[in-house]
Amino acid sequence: MTHEIPTQLQSLIDQRMATGRYGSQEDLLVQALHALDDYDQAVSEIQQGIDDETAGRMRPLAKVDADLRQKLGFSK
Repeated sequence: MTHEIPTQLQSLIDQRMATGRYGSQEDLLVQALHALDDYDQAVSEIQQGIDDETAGRMRPLAKVDADLRQKLGFSK
């Protein structure tokens, strides 16, 4: 499948290709899509943390630390 790439996007592709890091534009596209997947996953995990905090499913770190120290017999 062939697509026409806008000039501005082609310029960005050319800049990345000039680094020598990618063997082909296809390699560049694959890396970009993997990075986008990683980004989407990170955003999802951050949102889950926000949702957990909003729903009260989190405890302050100081409380967790104090509880663990007491349970394990460590002093502060």
